[in-house]
Amino acid sequence: MTYKIKCLGEKVGEPGEQCGQPYHGETDRNGYTRGCERKADLNNERDNSALWKHCVEKHGSVKQNFEMVIVDIVRNDATKRQILEAVRIQRAGPEQILNSRGEWNSNRVPRLTVETE
Repeated sequence: MTYKIKCLGEKVGEPGEQCGQPYHGETDRNGYTRGCERKADLNNERDNSALWKHCVEKHGSVKQNFEMVIVDIVRNDATKRQILEAVRIQRAGPEQILNSRGEWNSNRVPRLTVETE
């Protein structure tokens, strides 16, 4: 499945306006299991947690609430799942998402160019 987690905290310096920055992910497991892992990483303030990094960088190390939504259910097709994630990351752009730069480049969608002579 592919999923999106978005920050429900307020934008810094803009009271009442939701941050809303999303994290796009994919997993071969169920959403509940993956969501619990993401929540545990945030609660334990793990350095490799995208959600905790966001709290540190955008919210002054104050833990925020997040919402996780299942976007697609893809059975037995890891490539399709990874392509869906890559497309969402690419469409959002690196400044608009919580995904780290390493994730942003890891599943690039190949492009085909046809040249005529």
